[in-house]
Amino acid sequence: MGLDSASQRLLTRVALESSVKIEPMIESIIKQVTSTIPATEECICMDDVYHYFCSTNVWAKAAAFKRDQADCLLELKGIAPSNIASIHDLLTLQFATWHEIAYAHFEASSVTLYKEASVLRFITAPDNKSCFTGRIVIGGEHYFRVVGKRLGRLPAAPFPVDFTDVEESLLSASEAYARNELARKAEHPRRIANAIQTAERITDYTSAGRQGDLKSRLLRDALMFNLHQLYRECIHLEGRRYTGVREWRERLRAVPGFTQMSDSVEMEAVWSLCVTEVPELLKLIKSAPDEWGRS
Repeated sequence: MGLDSASQRLLTRVALESSVKIEPMIESIIKQVTSTIPATEECICMDDVYHYFCSTNVWAKAAAFKRDQADCLLELKGIAPSNIASIHDLLTLQFATWHEIAYAHFEASSVTLYKEASVLRFITAPDNKSCFTGRIVIGGEHYFRVVGKRLGRLPAAPFPVDFTDVEESLLSASEAYARNELARKAEHPRRIANAIQTAERITDYTSAGRQGDLKSRLLRDALMFNLHQLYRECIHLEGRRYTGVREWRERLRAVPGFTQMSDSVEMEAVWSLCVTEVPELLKLIKSAPDEWGRS
């Protein structure tokens, strides 16, 4: 199996960093950000973690662990599936998973291949007041097969890599449902309040007919930030008898560039969704049956 150019560049960087013992750039970024704003587990959206990492079929097995280290508050572990054909495929899956969990406001991430696993280090922040840090560790027997003869060129991981707790953390279906249900119920009042507040903020802005203001980068970014926040809150609402929420999220996801917070996002399409869909979504949230009640 040939080595693609992206993987070759990555392995070259890994070899250089290992030989000269320099601190990876991502570690410097994490230190700089956490020296400015606190790293706190309160800003980790565990619904997103369960939805996009633990509950998908991307990894053969997957589990999430909260840690008590400021530079690594969340550790996600996964076993590489047998359908991964190359290093590039593996890195693509890791980054795709991470970008679903990361906040649009700020994120930084970097992957390094080690003898034991592929490790994606990250930091992300929902605002300028707090952030969370962590890593995504992907390994297993198929990882060794994908890396193949290049394994000997890779450095050892700077921390113990152990996947036995992935097996131990896997609960029965009923136990996992009960545990997640309790966590989501505790978060429910805050998530509902945030969704309503954000939707009202967007509706107030669009009802004033200020589409021309979107020529301002500051106002455009503000609208996009609020849409991303509402998009995230709706992940929680999907499982709480709020019919139509999933369809609304899918329409927003379909706008080119939206999920990547791209400068090339089609703002006319976004504005149209804000004008026609957000008021309806707000009515839906406020009127839908709710087995957990409202705050």
